[in-house]
Amino acid sequence: MNRTKLLGGITVPVSGSVRFYRIIVGTAFTITSITISGGNVVITCFYDNK
Repeated sequence: MNRTKLLGGITVPVSGSVRFYRIIVGTAFTITSITISGGNVVITCFYDNK
């Protein structure tokens, strides 16, 4: 049984003055991929649905 659920995607611009972002969620999660798409960084996250 697969208990892993998609938490969502986080999208931030590649260019700009901000160098760091803080990700705050109410549960532990795993970053499964980081990609660049259309001038944005897209971070895909999953969590374990126990």
